[in-house]
Amino acid sequence: MHLALETYRIIGDRYSEARALYRLGDCALAEGRAQDAIELYQQAMELWSAIGLEDLVKDILLPLQAEAKTQLQQGGGDWKKESLKG
Repeated sequence: MHLALETYRIIGDRYSEARALYRLGDCALAEGRAQDAIELYQQAMELWSAIGLEDLVKDILLPLQAEAKTQLQQGGGDWKKESLKG
């Protein structure tokens, strides 16, 4: 996915770049890395908003970012830090 992201950046495909970022955010959220997910979703939001795709931001990214923020507030924000404590 990271290779795809770099390719989209090189060729200037902002739609696909945002899609890759949001999928990376999904992976981060599934791994319990809520803060990373929030940041990735934010980057995707900025790209899609810049190219006039506010509906995708509203329908896809805002709910995902809200889920990540909830996970972070409930203490499931960063499994790496938690695993280092043990």
